[in-house]
Amino acid sequence: MPEPVGAINTLLKADGTLIAEVRSINGLSLSVKSVDTTSHSSLTPWSRATPTLLDAGDLTFEINYIPSDPTHNNATGLLSFLTNRSTKPWTLTFPEGTEWGFDGFISKFEVTAPVDNVLTAKITITATGEPTLV
Repeated sequence: MPEPVGAINTLLKADGTLIAEVRSINGLSLSVKSVDTTSHSSLTPWSRATPTLLDAGDLTFEINYIPSDPTHNNATGLLSFLTNRSTKPWTLTFPEGTEWGFDGFISKFEVTAPVDNVLTAKITITATGEPTLV
């Protein structure tokens, strides 16, 4: 049986560029939508459902936010992706080499500036279309 894989060295790239200072990553949140297909002729009192559309969902990640970093700032980085409403190709590379690719746009960028800590930002990417889950 394979051993669990440590998460350190998981990499996130946008349009082929490695995003600096990524702390934690959550997602993609893969799901399938469903439609209730229960009818009067179902013959049992149990609801029935039919799967319909697949959804890659969101990927959220936290960074040590460095406003001057080119992968973070509003000229070339994450903030510019949000303000320009740009859909980009994203790649999530796991430590043992597996890659997930998807197109997505930044739908949220939330900065935190606690007095007793460093600047951080929590970013949400909304995936669109079919991901590549290799």
